[in-house]
Amino acid sequence: MTDQVGRPGNLGRTCGLPKVRILSRSEGIALLDRRARAELRVSGETFVRRWRAGKYAKHADSPEVVRVAMLLPLAVPTLTQDSAKVPE
Repeated sequence: MTDQVGRPGNLGRTCGLPKVRILSRSEGIALLDRRARAELRVSGETFVRRWRAGKYAKHADSPEVVRVAMLLPLAVPTLTQDSAKVPE
């Protein structure tokens, strides 16, 4: 892989990509909680419970729900692909 000027390597630094930061589970839970409160005015725990119950099925494509739902793997790593899907 080459960077923007054709040099091999250093792709992240030369393209201005942000650094990757690995979060602990507790940091992931805190991030999900902050975003759920900011976007949906509910706690992270409430969001996860409602998500699993399919309460967001009709609103799964709304930007606010999507921004919180994409954080689920950080806070709930045992959530499988099948159980993370919104029921139709």
